[in-house]
Amino acid sequence: MPSLFASGRCSRRLGIGVHPGSRLNAWANAAEHHDEEQFAALVRDLAIALAIALVNAFNRGNVIVRRPAGDHQPGRFA
Repeated sequence: MPSLFASGRCSRRLGIGVHPGSRLNAWANAAEHHDEEQFAALVRDLAIALAIALVNAFNRGNVIVRRPAGDHQPGRFA
């Protein structure tokens, strides 16, 4: 069963066309080359990588302001 991205139904439903080089085109290409299970795993791994990058960015910000991670004490601002 083709996914919504591969069939173009999602882009038509949103009122946007799939143009070469667009983000929707990249998702459509990925959906064409992988089955639903592989595509779901790809999206899951991407979400995990983005979460790790966000935590890394916050930790780097803490280094810049010289505030160690884990400094929070529950109820401190209550």
